[in-house]
Amino acid sequence: MVDDSQDILNLIANAKEAIITLEIYSEDYEVILQQLCKEETGELTSNGRVTTLITQQ
Repeated sequence: MVDDSQDILNLIANAKEAIITLEIYSEDYEVILQQLCKEETGELTSNGRVTTLITQQ
């Protein structure tokens, strides 16, 4: 019975940690999306940076 209680507490702690991590990444992606919207044309690279694309007219 004690192990069950400890397992539940560990599960709750892990879930809270996962939520915090997801919230941090969510904020990062919101900033990236805002940067993309400001750019006339832009491309999101794999490292999370925005690269401006120059188009020929």
